[in-house]
Amino acid sequence: MDYATFNDITRELHRCHPEAMAKLNDEARYELSQLLELLPDEGEWMVMQPRLGVWARSGETLFTILIDPESQSVTVTSRRSDPNRVAVAVSWGEVTNTPFAHVRATEWTFRDETDGTPEDERLTTIVGEISTRNDGAKALDRAEVYARRLANAAGWDSLPEPEARELGAVSGTAAS
Repeated sequence: MDYATFNDITRELHRCHPEAMAKLNDEARYELSQLLELLPDEGEWMVMQPRLGVWARSGETLFTILIDPESQSVTVTSRRSDPNRVAVAVSWGEVTNTPFAHVRATEWTFRDETDGTPEDERLTTIVGEISTRNDGAKALDRAEVYARRLANAAGWDSLPEPEARELGAVSGTAAS
């Protein structure tokens, strides 16, 4: 992984999880940096919430990085995902109205239907947001963009390739 992406991920981890990241000792921080360096340069990533971790995708490989400040451990797992074996579901969530926009939450669930996958590793859920401004313009948060790209990779190619709004932060959440 290149240095700029590494910095973006660690900055986002500190922004989303300041208390948990502050608990990490020097050894755990070093382990995190070493494991992030092993990830491919190409791909997409997203910080999890509320769980402390990162999802990354490069091609058909999904990486899960989990950080445990209590045990001071960092683990990375990866698995190849066959797009023909991934079931995708999306549901519309709560609507919030502001003076400037109508915001709808979404919940995307990805289920790897590969035989032999342990049940607790078979579900991935991403919660995002779609904002519709009063002038009709739509904006997707980073979580929604990430979920739609995963759905496209799993065969939902009728979804337009989304672009994240430039917030400098993830306002959606990801849960596992």
